[in-house]
Amino acid sequence: MSRFETLDELNATSHTVLGQNGIESENISDYCQTSEEMKHKKVMDLTLDSHFFVRLRNEVLGYLEAYPPIGFVNQLKGLPIERLSYYLGRGVTYNPRYKTDFLDEEQVLGIPRPNVGSIFNSKEGEDFYEFLLREEKLREFFEMMRVGASYAKKKMENNTEYDNNSVKNILNFFDWESPENNIPFKILNSYSDSWGFSEFTPLGNLASIQELIKKVGLSIVRSRVATLKSSLMEDHDFDIGWHIDDSYLVELRLYIPLQGGSNYFLEDANSGRFIPKEGHAYIWDTLTPHRANAFARVPNDRHSLILGLSPWFLRSGDIWRKNQYFGKHPFDIFSQIQEKSHALFTNSSLSNSFSEVG
Repeated sequence: MSRFETLDELNATSHTVLGQNGIESENISDYCQTSEEMKHKKVMDLTLDSHFFVRLRNEVLGYLEAYPPIGFVNQLKGLPIERLSYYLGRGVTYNPRYKTDFLDEEQVLGIPRPNVGSIFNSKEGEDFYEFLLREEKLREFFEMMRVGASYAKKKMENNTEYDNNSVKNILNFFDWESPENNIPFKILNSYSDSWGFSEFTPLGNLASIQELIKKVGLSIVRSRVATLKSSLMEDHDFDIGWHIDDSYLVELRLYIPLQGGSNYFLEDANSGRFIPKEGHAYIWDTLTPHRANAFARVPNDRHSLILGLSPWFLRSGDIWRKNQYFGKHPFDIFSQIQEKSHALFTNSSLSNSFSEVG
């Protein structure tokens, strides 16, 4: 999450969001204050006002009928860009400073990872990917690769946590010294800059989405509508999809299922799965491995609105300042929002695991 990091192009932490707000620690979780009970809760389930939800669903699905979803970039395939046929979407937000050939509503639909090249395009690569995911090192690996493949190789060779056969195999298989795998990477206004995607696309300017953002009162960041077409999934697609995103202390994701039914589920690697209900919105810590997937191939698609929100900082132009909720747990924040906005959220509940979500 670039605006919490010391960027090469900014040169000092005083120019990051944390530095601008007098925050010394780069571990944002140090500032989260909540009860012990709340720390053990995994999922918040918010019930949307039924009349508002129908308007929201109809507007978004109507837009997708006029402007069909676009395939996500397969981030593990490198160049040339390959788009997925079964996982698609359209951006609710875009970044006008993001230099890309993508259309505005394509900007948040993925891009090949920096310097990763074809590392996962082999049996050795698949085994290595499974290791990274299992040991929760995928994000760490991608961050090392931002610096360059040569740097990542040296870091893994000198870290006993990477003492694994799959790592040894990939160290001997991949070309870590190739110039094309060691291109300097800048984060600000790139795909990795989640908070850079803070301007609304035509989809994001739909009346119901704007009403929702206004009533929630948090600044928008990377947001999209995501579509999953189980009818186009291959057998192995039902076994994959695991990933991590930013912590909900940095980029709080409000997940709103618009259409899908009982064939589609959300799953957390540590606490099970549940079938999201239309008319509800869900929040959990997306820094833990999770996925959206399907049980089987069916004709109907799943459409979900995924709103990225800044829980602790308010945007004003290019400046981000602490908001009234700074330091509060995301569940505490939305409990307060729900109490103030009964016309939007009529009820809320908390669960200790995904499998307990009603």
